[in-house]
Amino acid sequence: MRVNRRVTLNDVARECGLAPSTVSNALADKSIVTPATKANVLKVARELGYRVSMTARALRTNRSGTIGLLASDI
Repeated sequence: MRVNRRVTLNDVARECGLAPSTVSNALADKSIVTPATKANVLKVARELGYRVSMTARALRTNRSGTIGLLASDI
């Protein structure tokens, strides 16, 4: 039951009955997660409308993937 807020990884984990770290590993397609669990996580994430937060990823990795441009005269 969403109330105008973004679906988080924790929401997906709660719905799946898994730890957030397991959901994160499943979404990252790591081999430590069984194929059945990956399939379940992907299904639930799709149903809930989960999308990766680029802001959260940038904070976690210290890489934003943005480029700055400075122009003195256009």
